[in-house]
Amino acid sequence: MSIELTARFFWALFIGVALGLVPYWRQDDEKHFEPNKDKGQRYLVYGNPYMYPIFLIVLSLLSISQLGLENGVKGVLQICADVLVNTSIYYLLLVVFLPVLRKYLNARVCAFLWTIPSILYVTHYSHMELEKPLAIISIPNSITRPLCYIWITGFIVVMVYKCVQHLWFRHQLLEDSYYVKDAEVLEVWERELYNAGCKHEYTLAYSPSVKTPLTIGFFKSTIVVILPDKKYSKEELELILRHELVHIGREDSGVKFMMTFFCAICWFNPLMWMAVRCNSEDLELSCDETVLLNVDEHTRRKYAELVLSTAGDDRGFTTCLSAKASSMRYRLKNIMVPRKRMVGGLLVGMVAFLLIFGSGHIAFAFSQQSGHTYIFEEQAVSNYEIGNIQIYKDGNTIYYDCLDQEKFTEYLAELDMEEITGNYSFEENDTVMYVRYRNTRGVVMVKVRDHAITVTPLYENDRLYSDFFYVEEGVDWEYIYSLIIPREEVVVEEQLPYPPEMKMYFGNEVNPDGQWMVASSKLNYTVEDGQVYVPEAGDILYDSGAVGGVHGVEVDKVKLQFSHQLFTGDYVVEVEDWDRENLYHVSSDEMVDENVLILAPYSAHYTVYGVFTDGKVQYEMEYYFDVELP
Repeated sequence: MSIELTARFFWALFIGVALGLVPYWRQDDEKHFEPNKDKGQRYLVYGNPYMYPIFLIVLSLLSISQLGLENGVKGVLQICADVLVNTSIYYLLLVVFLPVLRKYLNARVCAFLWTIPSILYVTHYSHMELEKPLAIISIPNSITRPLCYIWITGFIVVMVYKCVQHLWFRHQLLEDSYYVKDAEVLEVWERELYNAGCKHEYTLAYSPSVKTPLTIGFFKSTIVVILPDKKYSKEELELILRHELVHIGREDSGVKFMMTFFCAICWFNPLMWMAVRCNSEDLELSCDETVLLNVDEHTRRKYAELVLSTAGDDRGFTTCLSAKASSMRYRLKNIMVPRKRMVGGLLVGMVAFLLIFGSGHIAFAFSQQSGHTYIFEEQAVSNYEIGNIQIYKDGNTIYYDCLDQEKFTEYLAELDMEEITGNYSFEENDTVMYVRYRNTRGVVMVKVRDHAITVTPLYENDRLYSDFFYVEEGVDWEYIYSLIIPREEVVVEEQLPYPPEMKMYFGNEVNPDGQWMVASSKLNYTVEDGQVYVPEAGDILYDSGAVGGVHGVEVDKVKLQFSHQLFTGDYVVEVEDWDRENLYHVSSDEMVDENVLILAPYSAHYTVYGVFTDGKVQYEMEYYFDVELP
């Protein structure tokens, strides 16, 4: 098993165990909760239904802001393609096996199973990548763009229709509603809130527009429990209000929104619409089961009469007491003749494990173009000059000279490359080639594996990003080796270790989650045992050849951090204005706070000079970064 698959195995196992314990914890809370002793609530959500939609929305905004509209939308669509495959397969299997699951598992676990795909957002993080997919479906260029337009249009239509329907239904319900002021009703309401451990006072209202009790709203401040304008007995009110509080505590309106979101992504799949309906049924069955915990037969009969006597309208993302005619018989049978069913935590854990471990094994390849387009941006290959070539193999990095640059570059330009959905490394063997090209705009780094190529432009003032491409026919290493020859200094590790790094922290806006930014650097020379070593010009390891930094963000200081100790007493920062007409210097001993540089009040170029040591070797370093203020 590959390293990537092993890492995913343990992550899937950890998440599976955690989710497998949830049904036991929730069941214990619901049965033994004591409002005068226990903190929290009796009824709690089993699985957060908002995580995947929020993840995609935040990712969309960040991608568009960082990469531009076209690249940002394309990246999000690639993730949505994974959602399409994974949720379609999962819900297909769940719909097929649902009758068996309902027979042997309690209703709360059946309802929980519908929310498990919301955890799939974790598979898009870098530590969850796979080596390669098991199957790749290539989409012809002629239909890729039309399919995307149709897909996006369908998603927007479904989501807009459902959201507008919900808002319009809410407006209709609340337009002629009025607060409940009946003391007896409010007394029952307060008691049920207390028994449920609810600290928030939800709104309770009457409306002549409804025929069944229902709850509408997603957030605590917007949730309204609406009762029909009719008289209920005290016992009926207890059951009705308890039913709605279970829905509120479990965030069932959010679950319906999540299912609608997945359905909108898979809108052309009829099984997804069936899954939405089945999920709605399981939410009500789960709620019934919880409301009727530890009650007598008389109470069950009364509850069944309530369900039977109400005609529901669950438009939008509402939850209501009534049942649809198609599920009425099954629901009444479960109310009146309850069967002892398994908690099912083990099954939940296994399902979560298999879903995470098994996701991402099917990918879509699209937008087939040659390397001339994807690597060389449709420019003449003669405009690109090879800076250096290095190949990592068997734990060593070996540098090569190119015997025929024209043939080497033409070979890369003629490769058929495709963009691909998913999160893959394609590290099928230990061989990786790095090619550094220079053109009129700057440097382009090309990373080549057997079936994958990564292209990273290092252009000044451009945001750093990488494009990943799939090469179906694979790379002809024999031909590549015929065009290159190793340099005399074969193994880099025998010459020099990795040079010191300087990291920068500008603040949360520039450094999200506390991630430090690595500065561009240049190694001038090293001294070891009296021997001076000067790196070869153009060596990408010792001269990154590009300047990073901050562009378009208001910053006034930066904290610097070095991987090695200073060999000399201090280091010096040179500050040049944007046009490089004026400059000044700041020594590290002049900084008020240690390693905190106060930035110029204008856009500027910064160079840090210093000599560092690891205790054995001394390195004379230069570090570069730009700060372009808005």
